[in-house]
Parts: sequence; C-alpha cells; structure tokens
Amino acid sequence: MKMKMKTILLLVILASICFNCNFFKDVISDSPSVESEESPNLEATPTEEITLAPTPVITATPEGFPDDYASGIYFLGYKLINDHFYAGLWFDDFFYSFGDSDTKANQFIYHDGKVISIGYKESTPGNTKACYWINDEIHYLSPDIDEASMATDICYNNGDLYISGYIGNIPSTACYWLNGNITYLEEPSLEGSSKAMSIYYDTGERVIMIIGYSRDTLETRSRCYWYGTYTRNSLIVSGGGNLYPGYKYGGTFYFPSGFGYNTIDFSSFGGMAYHPVRESQEITTMAVTSVYKFAIGTQLIEGRESAAAWIDGILIYKPNNLFSRPIGSALCGGTIYIAGIARAQESDPPKANYWTISTNFIPLDGRTFANKAIDNDDYSYAVDVLMVP
Repeated sequence: MKMKMKTILLLVILASICFNCNFFKDVISDSPSVESEESPNLEATPTEEITLAPTPVITATPEGFPDDYASGIYFLGYKLINDHFYAGLWFDDFFYSFGDSDTKANQFIYHDGKVISIGYKESTPGNTKACYWINDEIHYLSPDIDEASMATDICYNNGDLYISGYIGNIPSTACYWLNGNITYLEEPSLEGSSKAMSIYYDTGERVIMIIGYSRDTLETRSRCYWYGTYTRNSLIVSGGGNLYPGYKYGGTFYFPSGFGYNTIDFSSFGGMAYHPVRESQEITTMAVTSVYKFAIGTQLIEGRESAAAWIDGILIYKPNNLFSRPIGSALCGGTIYIAGIARAQESDPPKANYWTISTNFIPLDGRTFANKAIDNDDYSYAVDVLMVP
C-alpha cells in the first residue's frame, strides 16, 4: 500500500513538472524578442559630427588624403589643431591635412593628376624650412642649409618646377629652386637683404621672371625684378605696402603692390606701369580675364579691415561688417573664387573663408558660410584656390 502511494505521488510530481515546462515555454515564445527591436542606426551618424577633439594627425574622412582628385574647387590653407598648425586642403566641406605638424602652406598648382603645394615647416621656434608637397608627401628644399628658408611662389613649365623664396631671416638672400636645386639671385651679405616673392615663366621658353625686394642696406627696401641672366632691375612702384604673388595673363604680369598693382609686359619692358586703386587700403591678390582686371584687397572702414574688390579701378564689392581679408584668388570655370579669412570681431580667431565675384557672387558670412569648411574654434587660414577639371 505504501509503495502504491509513493508511485501515485511520483506521477503527480512528474505531471506538474511537465505542465510548468510547457507553461514557461509558452511564456518565452509569446514575449517580444530583443532581436526584433529596432537598433539605432549608428552608421547614419556623420563622422564629422562626432569628431569633438581632433588628434594631431588629422583624417577628415575615413579614407584619409585623397589619392585621386575629383573635379571641383580646392582651397589651400592651414589650421591650428591642438596647438599646432597643419597645412592641407579643403574640398567638399572637409579639411585634408598633409599630415605634418607645425607647417603652413602658401601657394599650390595642379598638374598631371597631382597637387603640388609650397610652404614651410617650423623645425624649431623661429627657424622655418622651405618645403613642398606632392599631394601629401613632404619634400624639403635645400635641407642641408642650416639657415631659415622660405618658399613663396610656384610655377611649372616644360617639365620643370620653379619655386621662389629666400634663405635667412635678417638678412635674407633671394633665391629660387629649379627642380629642387637652388640658385641665389644675390650674393649673401650681412649689409643688405633680398627676397624673391613671385615667379613667372615665359611660355615655351626656359626663361623666368622673379619679383621681389632688394635692400641696399637693412634700413632701405626697394622693389625689383630679376630676368634673363637674373640681374637685378628696378621696379616702378608707388604706394608702399607689400608685394604678393601675382597673376600671369598672356604676356603680361599683374601683381599686387601696396595701394594698387604693377603690370609688366614680358615682350616689352617699356610696358611697365603702376596702377593705383582708389580707396584701397591694400591690394593682396589679382585675377585677370580677357575683359576685366580684378584687383582684390581691403578697405579700411572705421578702423576695420574689410574685403573689397575693384574692376578696372571701380569698386564692385563693398566691405561689410566683418573683419575680413582676401589672400588668394583664381578664375575657376568662369567664376572668380577668393580665399581668405574673416571674423565677426577683431578679437575672434580668424576663420578660413571663400567667396566669389560673379554675376551672383556670394558675400562673406562670418557666422555660417565662413565656417563651411571649419569644424572647431581654432585659427584657420585659406590662402589659395584652384579648380581641378
């Protein structure tokens, strides 16, 4: 009897266990699956929006520096990132660093699928080393020279790469590099000083003209050019101010100088002339078409330096309420693009900007448009522009 009761009790326990297993199985199967919930699409978040603290080596996109250049407008410049300046390019709202810290860029050209940029690296405080980049690969000019050096302008002709510049700070000696080999334009001297600021070539010939400064003493400075055998010649100029890289159109060179610009006819040096631009504070860049000559620079309005532009001496682009300064320009697809800086207040960090002069040109906007290619609050400068076809 006792055995029979134990058997019945065991059967009841087993039945209860089977019922509970089926119950929990049904409960689990009726519950919503975790995998069935919609997960947040993390890939949809733009990478640039989560780059809050850029590292010293900057990669603006996962792909890094572009190997192939898409058609469009490119801007050269440099940015302050983590207390170091980085030279690089802006394209399509992204900044592509060349990857070298303590570098600044001055000019660039596009040739045979490559972007060639010039500038310098500050190897130690106050000691700059002239260099150029082929895409993002750095090459030093005269690395065996201990003195400071600077690259100021670049041109390419007949398979040869020309770069103007100078060796030394005070005093300095004007020079140029042909395919990396240096030629001094003046004899180095402790008494005088010279700088080559802009370089041009005569189409089809291996003859160049270089514009720059020459000082008979360290206290006096005269503007000059070197041509042919690279002997120094005086340059007709007035208005004071600095010389900047210019613009070659046809056989004539146009380059900013002080309150106006100079022209030199390559075929006849009797065509040398200075053209003052009324109401300008300084002309900093030039762009020339078959019809118009654009002098681009600044006006001083109530103590504020503001961007302005003139066509044949007539003001067409009036200053606004920004502190702004054009640095480089180029004719791209029928439109003149200008690279420079702008800021709302003089105490604000300068920001890289670009704007245009055309039928429907876009004025500077230091609040939104000026920050189109900027992703932090540090200093940034746009210094040159070109179009890749």
